[in-house]
Amino acid sequence: MVTAGVSSAPSTATFTVGTAGAPTISGLSATLVSPLAGSNALTITGTHFDPAAPQNNSVTINGTYATVGTPSATSLPVTVPYAATSGRVTVSTAAGSATSSADLYVVPTPYTPAQVDSTGRLALGGSLPVTISSGGHVALLLVDGQAGQVLRVQASAVTLPSGRLSVLAPDTSALATANVDASGGTVGVLLPSDGTYTVLVVGTGGTGGLTVTASLAPATLSVDASSLPNGLPASGTLAATWSGLAGPSAADYLALYPFAPPGHAASLHTGGTASGSVPFAVPANVQPGVYTLRLYTPSPNGNPDVLLATSAPFKVGACLTASVSATATVASGSNLAVSWAGVCTPNADDWVGLFLPSDTDLTNAVAWVHTSGTASGSVALPVPLGTPPGTYEVRLYPQNTNARLTTSGPVAATQGSGTPAPSISVGVTGAVVGSVLSATWRGITDPHADDWLSLARVIGPGQTQLVGRTDLYVNCTGTPTVPRGDGTCPLVVPADAPAGQYAVHYNRPLMQGVAASTPITIGACPAACVGASPRPRPQVDPR
Repeated sequence: MVTAGVSSAPSTATFTVGTAGAPTISGLSATLVSPLAGSNALTITGTHFDPAAPQNNSVTINGTYATVGTPSATSLPVTVPYAATSGRVTVSTAAGSATSSADLYVVPTPYTPAQVDSTGRLALGGSLPVTISSGGHVALLLVDGQAGQVLRVQASAVTLPSGRLSVLAPDTSALATANVDASGGTVGVLLPSDGTYTVLVVGTGGTGGLTVTASLAPATLSVDASSLPNGLPASGTLAATWSGLAGPSAADYLALYPFAPPGHAASLHTGGTASGSVPFAVPANVQPGVYTLRLYTPSPNGNPDVLLATSAPFKVGACLTASVSATATVASGSNLAVSWAGVCTPNADDWVGLFLPSDTDLTNAVAWVHTSGTASGSVALPVPLGTPPGTYEVRLYPQNTNARLTTSGPVAATQGSGTPAPSISVGVTGAVVGSVLSATWRGITDPHADDWLSLARVIGPGQTQLVGRTDLYVNCTGTPTVPRGDGTCPLVVPADAPAGQYAVHYNRPLMQGVAASTPITIGACPAACVGASPRPRPQVDPR
């Protein structure tokens, strides 16, 4: 029945109102694939896929975007990207999303599907038996983890003559590796993100088996630095407390580690007790930054020491008298007036940034600028076009570090009147090293000749890292000449770029981000593109 105003009449045919509904996944054409050409094709079957265009269907494999071919309503052909790792497959359309009940096992290079003898999913606290039929063959076991957990993986009941045990992160990086022999083997790793991790067992000689167990380390470690919200002075002392050690050893030790990158700054033995507390002296020469305290036990047979526990991050070397303030409101596309005072050891690399209150100190700032390198002063902080309205705060940091000195009061950001949201895109969801991306940007008001484009690796929520020297000015050369609010430039993916998730950014001169593309999966160069010669890098650094 169709009603219009006060009149109604029955229709002569059936019809549908609204969307077809969220997609569903009923099956995968394979459960074991390789990102190498010839083994990287996958077909997802289900319902309610969008047949209008490939880009209307987003597919991720354990969080990594895959390239979608010509779709139908019930079938999605997919190319497995080089950066993919094993885990669930998710399909998303405008109507919703669905995740496969089965895992897709992606064989890490240089291995092939023919070399995989065992697959399976490990529950935390559970075990799985593994059989290796020949030297060079492997097993792939999956385990889910959360950021900040300490995962412990052990090999026992080993009849394999020799082998290796590795934990691979969702971004393909190897977090830890240990040799396996008749005495077993253990790795302990701090998980950097939520997701599905791969336990890779490699047989390096002969035939045999072993049992693999995955568990969370039972030990806990805490420090009292949280009572110093502005940071612990270098050469200060903190109380380190641990508990829950199973089989403690006199060789167990505590180490002060930079939060990123890895590398210990100081260490102290625990005394071999299952629980206890010791004063830990921070060396006077430790650089300002964010640190953690970690608890290790030595590993036999030359394997890396096993991580048992880690503390929450804390700051070292902060200035306890600094203050920062900003005007209470700002419109996107305009400048925010920021002032600071009381910086103990001012430096030209001190900086202020605009953040959401929920952002960590390792999150990319919405906008940032260096101070004048004085103990007190003021600066205009440009707020990017299109910054979402909401409540923000300004933070003051020393010497290009993430060791926050102090925080301003709340800053209310509003949408600038008539300001269009800037955008940048590359038109693809994946690429390989050595290839050329076509970066297109639109809606940049007040463009500058020295605005520039960059390729950055996504290393965490809201966190990116520039890759090598991939930047260009908006005139597509290494020398700034003219501003371009709209345009397109070729951007080369460096031959040495690690596999992973990336985004292309449009930036202001001082690395103030204006727009970023949707994620792009960059994979290792296959045999067909070895020797690809990217364009020469511009010799002028736009920063």
